[in-house]
Amino acid sequence: MDIIFSYDWIGIVIALIVGLIGYGVFSLGRRISRRGGKWFLMGIGCIILLVFLALLAGSVYHVFQVVRLAQKYPPPGQIYDVDGVKMHIWAEGTNVADEEGNISPTVIFIPGGYSPGLGLWHLHKKIAKETRSILFDRAGTGWSQRSPYPRHVKRDALELKKLLDAAGERGPFVLVGHSWGGFFANNFALNHPEYVAGLVILDGTPPDSITGPGAKGLLMFAKYLKLHSIAKLFSATRFLPSLGGEGAEDPDSPNFIYKDLREVFQLYEATEVKAQSGWAAAASFEAMIKNPELQVKDANALGDIPMFAIYRENMNSEMENLTEEEKQKMKEQSMKMLKVSEQEYDQMMASIQASVEKVPKLSKKGVLIHPPEGSTHQFPYEFPEFCVEKIREMISLVMTGESPELESDADKADK
Repeated sequence: MDIIFSYDWIGIVIALIVGLIGYGVFSLGRRISRRGGKWFLMGIGCIILLVFLALLAGSVYHVFQVVRLAQKYPPPGQIYDVDGVKMHIWAEGTNVADEEGNISPTVIFIPGGYSPGLGLWHLHKKIAKETRSILFDRAGTGWSQRSPYPRHVKRDALELKKLLDAAGERGPFVLVGHSWGGFFANNFALNHPEYVAGLVILDGTPPDSITGPGAKGLLMFAKYLKLHSIAKLFSATRFLPSLGGEGAEDPDSPNFIYKDLREVFQLYEATEVKAQSGWAAAASFEAMIKNPELQVKDANALGDIPMFAIYRENMNSEMENLTEEEKQKMKEQSMKMLKVSEQEYDQMMASIQASVEKVPKLSKKGVLIHPPEGSTHQFPYEFPEFCVEKIREMISLVMTGESPELESDADKADK
C-alpha cells in the first residue's frame, strides 16, 4: 500500500474514484421516487462531486508541478543504476596530498530525517574546496527513484555502497551524519567497515531513542510523514502544521532554520514536492522499530574506526530558554502526543541522555564532543563553521593515521 501512494499520479486516480462514487449517489437519488430520499441522496452526491472537483484540481496541479520542476531543475550530479533503480550522486572537489604524500579522504554527507543530500549542502560546499566531497540521495528522495519496499537502514547502507561502486568513487570515506543520518552512518560503518575511514556524528539519533516510549514518538513522526505525503498528492500541505515550528521552513521568515541553504533551496524544494520521500522515510522509521537488531549499540562494534560523536550536553536544550510555565506546557504536549505518563516521559528523556554517552563507545577510537553553548538539535545549521572545523580535524587524523584525543569535552571540563 505504501508504495502505491508514493506515485505522484495516484491522486488523480483517487479523485476519479471519488467522482464516480459521487455520480453514482447522485444518479441513484434521481431514480428514487420518494421526494425526501431523492433530495437527500442528490444532495450527498453533489457534496461528493464537489470534493471530487477539489481533489482533481489539486492532484492535477500536483502532477503539473512535479513535471514542471523536474524539467526546470535537472539533477546537479550524476545518475547511476543500482539494481535497476536510478540513484543520484553529486561529487565535487579533488583529493589532495600533504607534504608527506598522504591523500585526503573523500567526505560523504548524510542529512537528518530522510532528507535529500542537499540537506547538508552548506557543509559540502566548504569541504569540497579542500577535498573530494559527496552528496547523495537515498532511494525515494531527491533525484533518486524509489526502490523496493520494505525500506530499512541496512538496505539504505547497501544501496549507498553499490552507488559508490557504480560511480567509481574510491574510499575509505569519512562519513558525516546528522540526526537520523548519524544513525545511518554508524550502520554503514558496521556493515561495510572497509569503506569507512572516519565518522563525524552530528547529534545522531541515539539507539535508546527508538525503543520504549521513544518508539511511539518515531511512529507518530512516521504517521505525520504519510499524512503529509497524501496531502502532497492533492497540493494540500499548506493545511498541515510544520514540525519545525512557525516559519521554520519558509525562506522569507526570520525563523527559517536553513539559512545557509538559501542558494539551493529551490532545488531542495523542487525534489521535495514529490510524494515518494515521505513514504520512504516512514517505511524506514517503522522498519527500525520492528527490527531493533539493526541498531548499532554494542561497545566497540565499529572496531577502531575514528569517531567524533558530537552531541549537546543537554539533549533537551530547546527548552533551556523557556520559562517554567512554557517548559511544563511543552512537556504536557509531548506527553499527550506520545500517550505516556509523566514518569514514562521522564524515564524516556533520561534514557536518551544516557544513550548519548554510549555512542562514542561504539568505537575504540570514539570521543564525545559538545557543540557550542546554545546549540539545539539543528546546530549544523546554527554553527556550521564549528562542524566544518571538526570535519577538517577528522580528515587530518585520517591522513596522518593518528588516533583522536580520547578525552571528551566533558572530561576536560571536569579537570
